[in-house]
Amino acid sequence: MKERKGKESAVYLQWPFIILYVIAAILLFTKLDDRNIGVDETWTVIFAENILVNGYPLITNSYGFFQQGFVPWFDSWLSYYLVAAFYAMFGISPLVSRLPFVLASLGTLVFFSYFVYWLTRNKRLAFLSSFLLSTSYLFYLHGRQSRYFSLVMFLVLVLVYIYLQLLRESRKRYSVGFIIINTIFFYIHFQIWAAVVLGIALHFLFFSFSKKNFKKLAMLSAAVIPFFIPFFYYWAIIGNSLGAASGAASVAGFFLRLVYGSYYFFILLFPLVFLLFWFHKRIRSEVFLNRQYYVLYSIIASSIILPSFLGLNPLPEPRKTVSIVLPLVCLLIAHILLVLSEKKKLLSYGLLILLIFSNLVYVLPLYPLKLMDLETRVNYDMPYYSGFIDRTLQPRSSLLQFLSEISVDYESIHDSIFPVLQEQGLDSLPITIYTDLDRSQISYQAGIRELPLRFKLIEPDNPVLNASAYLLNYEPAKRFYPDALPDYSQVIIHDYQETVWQDSTNPVYRRYKKDEQRTMLLLFNSSAVDKKEITGYVQE
Repeated sequence: MKERKGKESAVYLQWPFIILYVIAAILLFTKLDDRNIGVDETWTVIFAENILVNGYPLITNSYGFFQQGFVPWFDSWLSYYLVAAFYAMFGISPLVSRLPFVLASLGTLVFFSYFVYWLTRNKRLAFLSSFLLSTSYLFYLHGRQSRYFSLVMFLVLVLVYIYLQLLRESRKRYSVGFIIINTIFFYIHFQIWAAVVLGIALHFLFFSFSKKNFKKLAMLSAAVIPFFIPFFYYWAIIGNSLGAASGAASVAGFFLRLVYGSYYFFILLFPLVFLLFWFHKRIRSEVFLNRQYYVLYSIIASSIILPSFLGLNPLPEPRKTVSIVLPLVCLLIAHILLVLSEKKKLLSYGLLILLIFSNLVYVLPLYPLKLMDLETRVNYDMPYYSGFIDRTLQPRSSLLQFLSEISVDYESIHDSIFPVLQEQGLDSLPITIYTDLDRSQISYQAGIRELPLRFKLIEPDNPVLNASAYLLNYEPAKRFYPDALPDYSQVIIHDYQETVWQDSTNPVYRRYKKDEQRTMLLLFNSSAVDKKEITGYVQE
């Protein structure tokens, strides 16, 4: 594929690119406030609200979810402060909660167009890469959340750009940018920052080493360290919580994490079918062996290896991998398709269509594993690995499903729950309701409604028989509850629509979903509705 020369500053602002940005903005903002605050989002919004009260994320407004006095130690806090700043300016709402991250998503797409053209000087490649990112359902699922994912995507691209510029020339603006971006990135998510920096370091040591650049990067890295002192002071000295993150339990544990990290990368982000093009001579030389892409390969490798080695979070943690490498993967796939289109247009266009409108390219390699009954033959140490093949094979991961979801006005699950609690006289009582629904979401919704209710997670097979009330998914397997609790009143909530962020370890399955005609069962004893007899209500 011949490179096309041109002025780098103007290309990403030409009309084809602007049209992509406008379409992406529409998809990012459509019905952004018509979605429940999801499971993970509750962490962000509750910490942000407490920053407005206390100046830092000390939990005093707990919404019945966090313990009083809890302070997060497992990540850094800058994304929480960002949401708190938007709250201070625009007020608290689901739209405002997600607004800074949606803006970061849009900024990621714009900068990505610029970055690809700057790196390759190829306008067609820049456009196709941006087109793939702007039609990726993963981009929108992560970008529309009140979470750090879109910020990470943006910062990875900017950090790689500044690093490559520093290898080429010594300008003050790049040196200052290196310090600023590393500091911001560190305080957005220090674990992800470490993985990206490791990838950049690997690239420099193995592919771009020079004494002059080593001295320059070493001095800039030393200049960044003082900005990390507040973090280490709190977490290591006051919180003493850095030691809470243990390393991989064993060599076997490390390789298990590594295998699953690699598995999710190749299944979800870089479909295995594209590795077959290694045998295509031109693709191998122009893409796989392109020295410009070695930094991308290094970051991809470090984003899989470092979390596996440290064991800071149980793998699979696909969200972190997605936020680091999704734009990088779009560039690699776009380049393969572009080279392929020169002589095999039909195959190239067919793969492009499958990438956008179907997950067939991703899940096809899994069918042999399913036929071999692999899942029942492997003894997994952790229960959340169970069912990963079945969940991945479900065709629920394309742009069409995403378009369908954002075009629908959902009736929130909470809009079904709280009116029934009010009808039964339970909404004003300081009782704990045991539930198998997501308690973080329900607790948050109760909190913003200023209700005294508390929700506690209950295992379906282990009911708490002295509780005041239960709120359960009504399923045949759970019908033992009425038998075990004959004195409890029963209210069936029929045909509600549930919109939740599906809590699954498989990233293909992590998406908003709509379940029609589901049923809930509300069970409560007589003392729960008698305000004179609530002294025995269950307390945490």
